[in-house]
Amino acid sequence: MKTALYIDDSMTSQQLTAKFLKDVCVTRCASNVGDALALMEKESFDILITDYLLEGTNGIGFALLARKIPGYQKTPIILVSGSLDRQLLSEAIQSGVNDCLAKPLKKEVVSQFVAKMLAEPYVRELDFAIYNIACVKWLMAGRHFQYCPAFGHRVEADTADVADAAMRAFLESQKSSITSDMACELQMGGFVFEKEQA
Repeated sequence: MKTALYIDDSMTSQQLTAKFLKDVCVTRCASNVGDALALMEKESFDILITDYLLEGTNGIGFALLARKIPGYQKTPIILVSGSLDRQLLSEAIQSGVNDCLAKPLKKEVVSQFVAKMLAEPYVRELDFAIYNIACVKWLMAGRHFQYCPAFGHRVEADTADVADAAMRAFLESQKSSITSDMACELQMGGFVFEKEQA
């Protein structure tokens, strides 16, 4: 029988998910990323399922780590979240997650979803991508400044609202050149853009 590793800091979620998947695969559980990585070094799993909110990191951080472990570059990864939206979905897919599921998990949905992923692994195709572009903001001598390192662009204005509008207008004009290597994990006064995939 296939094996799954489920990472969630909630013991209740661990027990329910293992119960939901008992007819599909054998499920091992870990409460944090450290425990999950230790299990992955000792055992081989056919699928990785992770909650988004984890102690010390998140499910996307876990996916990035998992993809670096020999033997797990192509292992299906499913991210589950109680706050799944287009931005999180886009960020997850860009970071190596195959697909996402919204919490609360329901037995029929999660068991069919995992069975399908185990039978024919796929990566969810999105018709959009959302990128966070970090811009640093500061106030000096009564003037509001913003700088976007991704484009090397700086704006200066009398008010924060005007500086925001100027930077947003500039970034909108550059939307076609925004790429995933410009996406930033840490967002300091950043702007979020949705871009149609080519």
